[in-house]
Amino acid sequence: MLLLAAGLATAALGPALLLIGALGLLGAWYAAARLDVRLRQTTVVTLGVVAAGILALGLTFPGTVGTLAAAAVWSIGFGAVAAVFQTAAIRTRGASPDVVGALVNSTANIGIGGGAALGALVLDGVGLPAVPYVGVALVVAALVVVLVARRAFPAGPAVEQTAE
Repeated sequence: MLLLAAGLATAALGPALLLIGALGLLGAWYAAARLDVRLRQTTVVTLGVVAAGILALGLTFPGTVGTLAAAAVWSIGFGAVAAVFQTAAIRTRGASPDVVGALVNSTANIGIGGGAALGALVLDGVGLPAVPYVGVALVVAALVVVLVARRAFPAGPAVEQTAE
């Protein structure tokens, strides 16, 4: 909806979404290279890139080029989100990796549904241009949680504890 509202031609929507989605692989690559070294820093950078992309979207909308560029940045950051939160959840050792995976997946689905509901309320209320600002506020809230939850997002590499 944002891309079309920014003036992207309907025929260009599919290729644009394919390219933007493919850019998420850069974020996944970054996460894969950094998670075992610096989980906390990787998570902060990931959420910072997502927030920057969403904020840029709000600032550049309805310009077509700016909206596309902002969506690309957002997608790069978002490509790492699942990996960083899955890794953090497993490292807390609150449950088995299988249970943690199910919980992370469930909370992601709750977030998708809740985000859609909140987005609908924002669209119906103040309108489309406000959606990115609400989104960036939610990502900043997640960033605050990461900064406060030091046990779940350790600064250094994971250290395996073995029984002797």
